[in-house]
Amino acid sequence: SLEPDLVLDSTHFSDDAVKQLDDAGVPVLYLYDEGDMEGVYDMISLVGEAVNCEEAAEKTVDEMQTKMDYVSDRLANVDENPTVYYVVGY
Repeated sequence: SLEPDLVLDSTHFSDDAVKQLDDAGVPVLYLYDEGDMEGVYDMISLVGEAVNCEEAAEKTVDEMQTKMDYVSDRLANVDENPTVYYVVGY
């Protein structure tokens, strides 16, 4: 059987699955609705810390922030704001 060091729990886990992991003594890191990009950056940092990869997490966040800044700069002078619908499915 598997003996994970850590399970990352997202909003896709059922309450029953979370309870089973807790009851089995499996360490669980709960990652829920990040809400905005700052929340995403916080989640990346949290996971990096949990798996002893803080530097890689920091680099990832820095790269993402750089890309977001680039896009924001490119769109700063755009007068028209298009409507966007983004779907994530599993």
